[in-house]
Amino acid sequence: MKTDKLATTPVTPIMKMRAEYIRERVFSKCAASAVFISHQTITLYYGRTDELAERCSILGFTDVLVLFDTQKDSNDLDSFIKSLDNAKINVWLYIDSPSLYSGNEFLTTLLASVNKFRNEHPSLKGLLIYQRPDLIFGPGRRYTSHILYHWDDDSYGKGKDNDLLMKSALDIAEKFRKAFPPEFEIAQMLSPFYDSRIKDGSLVHGSTSDFMKICSKVCIAAYFSDRFQIEENIQTPLQNIKSPASAFVAVRTYVDIYGGADKEKSLSDKSWFKLTKDLESVLKTAGDFKSFRGIAFYDYYGLEKMWEKPETSPTTK
Repeated sequence: MKTDKLATTPVTPIMKMRAEYIRERVFSKCAASAVFISHQTITLYYGRTDELAERCSILGFTDVLVLFDTQKDSNDLDSFIKSLDNAKINVWLYIDSPSLYSGNEFLTTLLASVNKFRNEHPSLKGLLIYQRPDLIFGPGRRYTSHILYHWDDDSYGKGKDNDLLMKSALDIAEKFRKAFPPEFEIAQMLSPFYDSRIKDGSLVHGSTSDFMKICSKVCIAAYFSDRFQIEENIQTPLQNIKSPASAFVAVRTYVDIYGGADKEKSLSDKSWFKLTKDLESVLKTAGDFKSFRGIAFYDYYGLEKMWEKPETSPTTK
């Protein structure tokens, strides 16, 4: 595969100014700042993942989460991890597959692959389970064989499918925790409504405190385009987590390779200035809770498009 020099633009003075702006207004007020990076992005930086690591450093990220997939060539991922290590950025793996819920055979094979990769990269900080139980046959209609339960609005209640999927999520997290030494952290992506469903009795398993008994960190998927919705949805889980600086708030900046985005769930159509101002507002709410750790972006590709985007207004932000 040839290097695609047209995939990205050079880091311009305006981009450096924008990076400084978000670092100063947002990241400086967080204990950590994180970004998810997919194979799509690593492929775009084929042969020059050191440039991608440098961009993460310019933006001020303390943590980068890279998608782990046993089916993908790991050469560029190896190089990328080395570059992130040199930049003193924490590197996490993340797993995004509904097959996690398909039974022990898949999970056993996956754990062995992760353990091999971890031994080859001892600097890895940990692993985040990105797959959420409410997306198993739920709104995202993610399908794989051998899954016994599916998420549905009509399947709430003790012992019903939604509750059993939450219990499965806890079991999966527990298996990841037991498979690795304590210094290799395990984290879980959570939807923000779990605690409310626990409180009203429609779920028995899967509160934020349930996951925090297993995981050292969690990440709350605040995937909304409106800052007021983000602020409203993050308060209950942040309040219920007692461990200090243990919860990231994830915001969505995802766009597909054609530039499309789900505007109801993404901030990707905003200017850099508006993105930063919205996150400043979110920080005022999140900062009231000792559990808040920082902002995580899903994902880098969409954020980079926002970072590079020409502005129509006179401001360089």
